[in-house]
Amino acid sequence: EDTRVLEEKDAGSPEPCDGGVANLPLKLQAQLIHAGLSGDACCYAGIKALLQKPQKIRKAVTFKADLEEVEDFDPEYNEVSKPAPEQCCLQAGHPNFTGIWKCVKAEGSIEELFADMGMSYMRRKASAAFAHGVGAVTREFEHTGDHVKMTQKIFDENILEWDINGEEREVQGKFQKYLHTSYWDPNNALVLVTEGKDLHKEKPKSWTKTRQFFLDEDRIMVETSGGDGHVASWTFQRLMNA
Repeated sequence: EDTRVLEEKDAGSPEPCDGGVANLPLKLQAQLIHAGLSGDACCYAGIKALLQKPQKIRKAVTFKADLEEVEDFDPEYNEVSKPAPEQCCLQAGHPNFTGIWKCVKAEGSIEELFADMGMSYMRRKASAAFAHGVGAVTREFEHTGDHVKMTQKIFDENILEWDINGEEREVQGKFQKYLHTSYWDPNNALVLVTEGKDLHKEKPKSWTKTRQFFLDEDRIMVETSGGDGHVASWTFQRLMNA
């Protein structure tokens, strides 16, 4: 709606310097921040030009109550995700993910990513039958300093603890052991990166890199890319009564 207002403005009328992002509607401010554009313009003309830059559009996968898959397109998706957490979610310059979160959306090349990771056909189909976790998976994070404990619940409970220190270590996953590394993105202190590799580093196609970051105070995104280039993401909503 806000974008349409900008586009309908008479092209021949003067472009006032209106103070920039601070005077825009909150939804439009968030768009600019997520796109990484908020610091590039100080007036209406600059903001208008930036919003008209082409963005990469990707397929989103959502699910109805009967688990029927629905394809749609997300016009607000930018090729490079730019997290923008609230100040209350930060600790020592990094996000603090403490809380209980429920999966509310899954999108991207999920089937292909799972296949690259070595997940069996039956497991992939079982995951799809439960909407790849949408509405079913919860994750509880206990995050203190650089130590994280994650408890994931679906039908059973799986607990993983690690330190964000960039050191590779062997961990026991739900089905097998693997190598786990966690660190803050050196190019963006608001992004937590975790990498997973097979024990003997013989299957690079199965390797994963996951970026976790805040979309806003009550939503986080977990975006995973595989060794073969497939990318999928899961959006988690904070449980308000947690």
